[in-house]
Amino acid sequence: PPCAETSTALMAGVERSAARRAGGALVYNGRHHCTGTLIGPRKVLTAGHCVSGYSASRMRFVLGESIFSPSAVLAVSRLEPHPAYSGVRNDIGLVYLASDVANVASMRVLTEMTQSFVGTELLFVGYGVENGYNNSGSGIKRAVTIPVASVDSSTFSYRGTRNTCGGDSGGPPFYQTADGELYLA
Repeated sequence: PPCAETSTALMAGVERSAARRAGGALVYNGRHHCTGTLIGPRKVLTAGHCVSGYSASRMRFVLGESIFSPSAVLAVSRLEPHPAYSGVRNDIGLVYLASDVANVASMRVLTEMTQSFVGTELLFVGYGVENGYNNSGSGIKRAVTIPVASVDSSTFSYRGTRNTCGGDSGGPPFYQTADGELYLA
């Protein structure tokens, strides 16, 4: 399926800008690596495979619409995969920044998902490739909405006519409540 788009369209009537600002790129050795979400002034949530086995001194957290003209570039002080990370299971990790992020609100994290989320559209933000067939166009922030297909005790899956692409790993899926609040799912 086609990958995400650069559109800043509305999600159920609320501008996506808050979610887009909190999403940033993880750049490793000067190249786009993964995506992450600011959840505290110095804490970024991402995928475990984006941090496991990598060096914090070679990683940067980049904010803005493009890694080529960032609004901020922050040094990383520590990378921490989930203690029980093993490939696909517990594929979650934290990136600790060397300094606070200014002028960007941290996102709240949804603490639970149930079967009632099946069919709910989530907003995915990432810096991955634009074209999944020839893996071109990474480094530009894009967003796509995709419905939840299933939920179990520790994971959810999604399926739609559009998709995330390579380099979007660790990128945030956002859930919007009925009153317009955004949460990291």
